[in-house]
Amino acid sequence: HTFVPCIHRGAFSGTPTELSATVVQRADVNCRTIKTDFFMYSTLVLNEPHASLEGLYDADKSYWEIDADFLNNVVIKWTDWHTDFLFHGLQDARVRTVRFPYSRFIVDAERLWQDPLETVGQGIVYKNFDGHRRIVPAQSEQTLLGLWKWHQRRLSSQLSEGALLLDCHSFP
Repeated sequence: HTFVPCIHRGAFSGTPTELSATVVQRADVNCRTIKTDFFMYSTLVLNEPHASLEGLYDADKSYWEIDADFLNNVVIKWTDWHTDFLFHGLQDARVRTVRFPYSRFIVDAERLWQDPLETVGQGIVYKNFDGHRRIVPAQSEQTLLGLWKWHQRRLSSQLSEGALLLDCHSFP
């Protein structure tokens, strides 16, 4: 049996009218269509903020000491692997994907402006994560914040009245 991600009306956060992501069993692996009668929204916008490894070795973006511990115990653990496969089983013109092309360890595109986690070094531009630290020059930080703003503009351009924004994660 093959499993395909699907969106359905369900008890997400205890509210039956909200949508939640679930995995539904698909017996026929050759089937190319999934019922779309669950759409109560005009558009479904899939936000993939943490699915990339890009930028980790870029001297103008990273500023992390890339060692085996950082890669194995931080990057591999906290990257949302395979969200492109987990959330792209539904082929419908009303589904739009906005994928951030850089690692969350370059910029966390899902953080809020002036995020409370900034106080522990995990705001938009991480400075501290699981004992690993980076020092980002002020000019470079402004450039990195520009990447966050760029992603937010792209995301906003896909949203409209009646749209649902779904953050796509694979979770560690």
